[in-house]
Amino acid sequence: MVVVAPEKSTVAPKADLIDFVDVENPNIATWLYEILAEASELDASDVLIEYRPETIEVVTQVRIDGIMRRYYRVGQTHAMQALNSFKTRANLRSGANLLPQDSVLKMEVPSGLGTDEDGNPLTVERKARIQSFTTSDTGTAIAVRLPPRGKLKTIHQLGFTKDNKQGLIDLLEGTNKMVILAGPMGVGKSTTAYACLDYLNDGSRTIWSLEDPVERDIPGVIQLEAREEQGTGYAKMLPPLVRSDYNTLFLGELRDEITAGAAVRQSRAGRQVITTIHANDNVSAMIRLVELANDTPYSVLDSVQGVVSQRLVARLNTDWDGEDPFTKYKGRVPIHEIMVLTPDIVDALVGQESLATIRKLVVKNQPQNFWHNAESLIADGVTDLEEIERVLGKKEE
Repeated sequence: MVVVAPEKSTVAPKADLIDFVDVENPNIATWLYEILAEASELDASDVLIEYRPETIEVVTQVRIDGIMRRYYRVGQTHAMQALNSFKTRANLRSGANLLPQDSVLKMEVPSGLGTDEDGNPLTVERKARIQSFTTSDTGTAIAVRLPPRGKLKTIHQLGFTKDNKQGLIDLLEGTNKMVILAGPMGVGKSTTAYACLDYLNDGSRTIWSLEDPVERDIPGVIQLEAREEQGTGYAKMLPPLVRSDYNTLFLGELRDEITAGAAVRQSRAGRQVITTIHANDNVSAMIRLVELANDTPYSVLDSVQGVVSQRLVARLNTDWDGEDPFTKYKGRVPIHEIMVLTPDIVDALVGQESLATIRKLVVKNQPQNFWHNAESLIADGVTDLEEIERVLGKKEE
């Protein structure tokens, strides 16, 4: 059922996350920004803002615990005014422009460092990542990746199993090669990457980072931000880094030939590189790296120490009433699989063996895979098979 705000009210009703909540008379200047703030308080990871010209309305959706849910809606004259006001605040161009746009928006979020004298949470300024698109019907779709809340987590607080945590530590303490964190968007790769930097940041080495954008500040790490619109994108920033004095480089994402090639060269030069890549699993991550780097497979794979793939699965809600499907789960917990690149795995990848053959080889040598991790969580009552199959699909026989 749609809930309509009382007439003349300027206060938005609380979203029920099941159907759109219609809002009348919003504060045009701040409405969409306030929605982002509320979504952040709900521990949402993403917000989708959509302007629909046919119905002249702006609708919003939020992703909570990995599921996209309906949120607020405003129509008619308020819709375009609210959208344009948000675009101005987020430094997005208005008007007819078919080119996608990237931007960042600074937000105040809880720092996790306590409260002020009035009992309000201490906040810190962090950046939301924004992508804006013009749809086929001349509407607008804006995807907002909300910034992380709270204190930086350590690798001991990320939910790794004992074996997987030791596997990650072994990778970080291994030779100066590349450690890759793999997974689809929104599974916590950046959180894990920052935890890795925190682990390495013991004063015994120099750590630099190049990110787009810098999601949170880490004292003791020299953090650089790639800003394409200012002419200091990855292509400009990466070459000088070859001559810079550091032991470990965090490269925010392997996204193209420039970033992948640079990561390979840095690793082959004896530097440790920690980075992320969008891939479904460890084997897919290696195949994608070879494709992106545009180098010989042996050279690329020889630069890699190992891969950590990550997913997030919803945690069972201990207070669930057994009926409302929207409250069955509350919060998420990670699952991982770790692959150390051994000579036989490299040979299989270079020899272009079938994916099934390579994956069987990986599981044989390193059995701590997603399903091994997931079945332990099911046995402990943390999650259930329905949620695991939603995230991983059916288990292959």
